[in-house]
Amino acid sequence: MSAMKKLANEAALIAKLRAETYQWFAQMFSQELDKEIIKIYQDGALNTMFNLFGEIGLSIEVDRFKEAIAQLASLENPALELKADFAACFLLDEASGAMPYASLYLNEEGMMYSEAERKMRELLSKSGLAILESFKEPSDHLAIYLSLMHKWCEQLHKEIKKEVDTQSYLHNEYLAQKSFVDNGILMWIPSWNNRLARITNCKTDFYQALGALLMAFLLADSDFLANELLA
Repeated sequence: MSAMKKLANEAALIAKLRAETYQWFAQMFSQELDKEIIKIYQDGALNTMFNLFGEIGLSIEVDRFKEAIAQLASLENPALELKADFAACFLLDEASGAMPYASLYLNEEGMMYSEAERKMRELLSKSGLAILESFKEPSDHLAIYLSLMHKWCEQLHKEIKKEVDTQSYLHNEYLAQKSFVDNGILMWIPSWNNRLARITNCKTDFYQALGALLMAFLLADSDFLANELLA
């Protein structure tokens, strides 16, 4: 196997894993969990993903999220309680919750539908990628940022083996992805995560633990892209 073919195969596998991870996070922040999903999570359906997170240094955040899942067993109706927590965290006004819209954290007025939403709408239009078409939220919702990364990684997974100049293709893709992660997501996620962590009227630690895990993953992914660009 040639060095370029090996590089393409490795990059395709990593892109697939990153795509699946971003897709999972996007789904988690776009809708409440039903009792069937909660049950399979309690039965260990996320263990493979947790192991991968552990391999990139996220053991502390994984342990916290595992504990949050384990604590659901003590609740009479976990689905109902998580639905209430989802609303308390993401659906209430910005004063009492942590609404997941970039606009609220990227302008001094903290207003919806500001410059961040317009820029994201334009980026989605230019990308040509179908992003959560059934998801009727402003374009700067967290789930849409994550879904864009999911589609971007998925596209890389599909196209990398067709490229003649694998190194140049990967460099350009990773450079663009790192710019989006750093300047499109990490510019506001820390402020959002801090607000999420301060919410006290939740029955569980589920969404606060999930927010901490997402934050850690984004930082790790940014580091991965930086290292790949230096290679």
